[in-house]
Amino acid sequence: MKKMETLLLLILTIYFGAACNKKESGQVKISVHATGLKNLKVQAFTSDMLSMEPVVISESVLDSSGNAVLEFKSDHPVLGFVKIGDLEASAFSAPGDEFKIILDSLQKPQGIRYEGDEADVNDYIVKCWAVRLRLDKVNDKYYFQLEQDEFLTVKDSLQANYERLYTLLKEKTTLDPELDKVLEIQQKMNITYFVHNYVRSKYGSQNEIPESIKSIIDKVPDDSLALKYKMSAYSLVVNAFLESRIYTPLFREYKGLSPDSINGMMPALAVGKIEKSDYPEFLKEFLFAKNVNNYLIFNGITPEVNSIYLKFKKTYEDEDYLSALKKSYDKWLAIGPGKPAPDFSADTPDGKKISLSDLKGKVVYMDVWATWCGPCKTELPFSRKIQKDFEGNDQVTFLYVSIDESIPDWHNMLKKDKDFVGIHVNQQQHQQPGAIWESYLMTGIPRYVLIDADGKIVQSNASRPSSGKVTGEIKMLLTRKR
Repeated sequence: MKKMETLLLLILTIYFGAACNKKESGQVKISVHATGLKNLKVQAFTSDMLSMEPVVISESVLDSSGNAVLEFKSDHPVLGFVKIGDLEASAFSAPGDEFKIILDSLQKPQGIRYEGDEADVNDYIVKCWAVRLRLDKVNDKYYFQLEQDEFLTVKDSLQANYERLYTLLKEKTTLDPELDKVLEIQQKMNITYFVHNYVRSKYGSQNEIPESIKSIIDKVPDDSLALKYKMSAYSLVVNAFLESRIYTPLFREYKGLSPDSINGMMPALAVGKIEKSDYPEFLKEFLFAKNVNNYLIFNGITPEVNSIYLKFKKTYEDEDYLSALKKSYDKWLAIGPGKPAPDFSADTPDGKKISLSDLKGKVVYMDVWATWCGPCKTELPFSRKIQKDFEGNDQVTFLYVSIDESIPDWHNMLKKDKDFVGIHVNQQQHQQPGAIWESYLMTGIPRYVLIDADGKIVQSNASRPSSGKVTGEIKMLLTRKR
């Protein structure tokens, strides 16, 4: 009998020792089984909390039986994801976890099942996603099209469903106190972002937001645990908060200035507003980093953006933020002044191919636009004035790159507007190799690029025609060319 007790004690010691070693090592193992699928890429990733881009931490490929294994090290719990083909599934994990994700369908969240560590938590997160998707449309209307009272009813329904699912989760499993708090924060952030989306669509930047809704989005999102767990919903809420509480009031304050002037001032003005706030220090740092990243994405490396980037580097030491900002910064360096302009080809109205490199030897002012873009068309009269300044000068080319998906719409506009002269091409962007949207880091249109006669970038985010600067900038290049 004593031998049996000794053997049992030895087995338990080995088992718990192995479990402790697994936790201490931080190794996480996620097995994936996708019924009837093979050769699909499978990735485990977290979110870059500044840009919201996926940060891949492990990847594999489904074998002939539909199986794949993802392994990575982690020193703290994280609200991650697994992507199988085009489907994303929750993959919350803590150091040492082993669990399995089973997919019976790539089309719906109900086709996802979990086994092993964190199965109940991940199942809860997936069910919350499903509830949110079901409430995207109510009575044949998208939620952001609803009137205030209808929307608040939908919001209350969403919240009640989240709370019901959370109660069921806590009945099934005992949560770590910290995770318990994190999941409560996530529920709050999901609701807050839902309301932010409604406000953005329904009211834009107007002041007349009803108090019952405004009170929800005006709360300072000061939950540091959300950052630790890389909660994507928190990052989205902070971005919306930055827009509504920092950017919008500043745009109103300086609304008399031209778009180019206010856009140039905004990066530093936003930093000043953040620094003077009484937000917690961790939130000030996060908002500062978000602001730098936002303007790197939208404006590129302008003197104003470069100034706040260097200030952040000097002030803060968070490695995740600095790494993310460097990544955004380096992308723009690749198309910065003096770098070769990324070549691309596009179709002329008569169906011929033309490449940017065909225009080498001339100064090129490139205007990326579309027929459906109101701000693009507002700039066209100013473009015509600039072209007249260089009438008869064969050393300057005005290149208009339409990204219209509807070629007939593009053709019709060119036929109707006989004064819309220059070199016209169209490049559709969907999965297009060498798409300018990707190579020129575009986030919207209109977008202008100034290229010198050697085919090198002068400004990858150039002055707009209405700025009054373009003629002078082109003349300077022509002088330099001589």
